[in-house]
Amino acid sequence: MWTGGQSLKRVGERLMSQPSITPEPFVLGGPPPAGAVLLWEWKYTASGIAASGTLTSSSSLDSSGHFLISGITGSRNGDPITALEPAGQAIPGNEGFPVDDLIGPGGSLTGNGFGYETASGNFANPFFADFLNPPTFREVVSLPAFSEVSIQFQAHLVPGVAIATAAPAAPGDSLRLDVIHAPRTGILSLLGTTVQYIPTGKNARTPVTFSFDLKDQNGSTTPVVTVIAAGNGSHTLTGAASGYTDISLGKGNNTINLNGSKNAVTLGSGSDTVHGGNGDTISITGNTRLAIHGTDEMVFVAGGNVAIDDLSTGLNLSIGPTIGHAVISGFASDPNGVVDLTGGLGGIHGPGNGIVRVEE
Repeated sequence: MWTGGQSLKRVGERLMSQPSITPEPFVLGGPPPAGAVLLWEWKYTASGIAASGTLTSSSSLDSSGHFLISGITGSRNGDPITALEPAGQAIPGNEGFPVDDLIGPGGSLTGNGFGYETASGNFANPFFADFLNPPTFREVVSLPAFSEVSIQFQAHLVPGVAIATAAPAAPGDSLRLDVIHAPRTGILSLLGTTVQYIPTGKNARTPVTFSFDLKDQNGSTTPVVTVIAAGNGSHTLTGAASGYTDISLGKGNNTINLNGSKNAVTLGSGSDTVHGGNGDTISITGNTRLAIHGTDEMVFVAGGNVAIDDLSTGLNLSIGPTIGHAVISGFASDPNGVVDLTGGLGGIHGPGNGIVRVEE
C-alpha cells in the first residue's frame, strides 16, 4: 500500500487511534467553577508573519494575576500548530528563556510568553518585551533559523462557556462538530478543539438538553457528549448510559445518577446527592451539602461552606483557597481517598481563614 511518504508504523498508529473528548465543568451565569476552562482567540502579525488560533486556559488566576494556558490550536503562515511548549521549558534554540504559558485577564502576555511547535518543525515564542522602550510584543523563532521581531499581538476571551475539549487522533487532524440533538436555545460551536456554548435568555428552570460528537477527516468519532443545563431549582437527573454527560445546575436540591465514566457535574448551593460512575468531575460553587457515591471521583470545592459525605471509593477532594468551613464525613472508610488543601493545612485549618474537619 502506498503511504505517500508516511511510514507503515505511522499509518498503523493513525488507524488504531481515535480522537478523544473531555466534558468540562461550566456554569451558564456567574464566575466559572473550579476546574473549568476558558477559551481565547489570539492572533499576531508582522512583516511576513501571520499567526492565529485558540488557547484554552485555567479559569482561576494564579498569584501573579494570570491564567495558565493548557492548550493551543491554530497556524503560523499556514503551518498548523501541533503542540504547546510546556511551562518552564524554553523552545529549542532559545535556552535560558523558558516560557511560562501565562495570559492576563485582558489578553496580555508576560515577559516569558507562551511557545508552540508547528507541523514543519518550527518553534515560536511570542512574549511581551517590557524591558524595551517603548515596551512591545515580540516573537522569537528558533528553528530552522533564529529570528526575533516585534509583532502586533491580540487575544480576547470568547463569549459563552467551554463545555468540552478534544484532542485529535494525530497532530494537525481537523475536527468538525456533529450535533446529534440541538439545544432548544443557545448557540453551539467548535472553535479549534473546544466546544463552546453561548446561552440565550435567562437560565431556565427546565433543563436544556443537547448532545454532540466530533468527527475527523478520516471518519473517526469521539464519544457522544450529552449536556444538561438549568438554572435554580431542584432536579432528579440521569446521565447517558455511555457516560460523558456534562451537567450544570444552579441553586437547589438535586439527585443525579451517572453512568459510565468521564462525566462532569457543576452544582450551586443546596443539598445534593450524586451517584457517580467512574472518574467523574464534580464542581461545587456555593454552600452545599453533597453525598457522593462512585469510584475515583474528583470533587472541586471553590469556596463557601460545604459538608461532604464520602460514600465513594478513591475520592479525590480539592479544596480551594476561599473555603469557609468544610466538614468531610465517611472519609476514614475510604482508604484511597485524598484531600488536597490548596494553600496549606494547619490544625486542620484550610487556606485563608477556612476550617476543614474530617470525621469518621
